[in-house]
Amino acid sequence: DCPADRLKFFETLRLLLKLTSVSKKKDREQRGQENTSAFWFNRSNELIWLELQAWHAGRTINDQDLFLYTARQAIPDIINEILTFKVNYGSFAFVRNGASFNGTSVEGQCRAPHGTKLVGYSTYHEHLQRQRVSFE
Repeated sequence: DCPADRLKFFETLRLLLKLTSVSKKKDREQRGQENTSAFWFNRSNELIWLELQAWHAGRTINDQDLFLYTARQAIPDIINEILTFKVNYGSFAFVRNGASFNGTSVEGQCRAPHGTKLVGYSTYHEHLQRQRVSFE
């Protein structure tokens, strides 16, 4: 029914498609072997690193693994604390008014002799002001 050219064309096309599928299958198999060897290589590196950390910390490998697991559990809370951190500038008002952190007066300590500038005190407040402006 079909012309010879058409049959030859479809036969060639079929062989090309088959060849392509075979080469793709070989590629997948080869990639699978590479992935497996890479997996075990990475796994052995992780184990060596864990052993080194345990040795350095004076722990067993199991203790170090448990320590790292426990420390990693705190990561979301730490990240959340960092992301939601805000400076309470109201707590710095009492320092400006001459009180210390424990509630006692520090007027004599914070005042510079007449005619001189107290560098640390003024630069501290200038720095706080710059921070406030940058946060706003």
